[in-house]
Amino acid sequence: MATPTRRFLWPREHGAWGQMAMPLVTGLALARPGAAAWLFAAAAALAFLAHEPALVLLGARGVRAHAGDGPLARRLLAALGLPALAGGGAAAWLAPGPARLSLLAPALLGAATVWLVRRRLEMTPGGEVVAGSAMASALLPVALAAGASPEAALTAFAAWSLSFAIAAVAVDAVMARGRIGGPDPGRRDALLAAGLWALAASAAAAFGLPGALPLSLLPTAAFAVAVCLSRIGPARLPRLGWALAGSTAVTLIVLLHGLRRG
Repeated sequence: MATPTRRFLWPREHGAWGQMAMPLVTGLALARPGAAAWLFAAAAALAFLAHEPALVLLGARGVRAHAGDGPLARRLLAALGLPALAGGGAAAWLAPGPARLSLLAPALLGAATVWLVRRRLEMTPGGEVVAGSAMASALLPVALAAGASPEAALTAFAAWSLSFAIAAVAVDAVMARGRIGGPDPGRRDALLAAGLWALAASAAAAFGLPGALPLSLLPTAAFAVAVCLSRIGPARLPRLGWALAGSTAVTLIVLLHGLRRG
């Protein structure tokens, strides 16, 4: 009998790496990070790496993965989770009050993500939006600990949450074209992507948020609308992922430029 190949339980979704990295880079770059900000960022990165072992133990990767990878998942969860908790605790002790208070956002959104995983709803469009917002919320304590203003931190959080939601809409439209007999939701999803951008523009105008919010989302929104209205199918999803990564890089540049000037 062949010996099963041991593997490291990395997060499977390639787009999730960008969803983790971009908000943390934003939080660190908004001001001058000190020990607390770097510790918060390190704790968030470790928690992200612990996500896949946690999914295996929760049974979200299937019965076979739970049985075969369970022991490895437990060791990894301890090796990654304990340092994440220690680093987060040290960061909270060093950080100012607003940064500590902002920890409520990732805690609540993380709990919502776990609930969705247990219900096997994490891969639905709504589940992806919640998970994306949870990862975007990691920038709040990082940015506030680094000395960014609450307005800048909240604007960056809103920008990345909406950016990930818009990207999820585009991916959903592409995946729907691979379902036999299902309708093509291209026009509906194009309107939804445009509506999310309009929401950002309206929120910026209504609450006096920096114009960097809608401006930074424009490349991703325009790309998502084009994808939704095209005939791109699941076979081209890897190329689509790289294109989305490029649009989020533009979002990062525009967002940082706008918020720093503000």
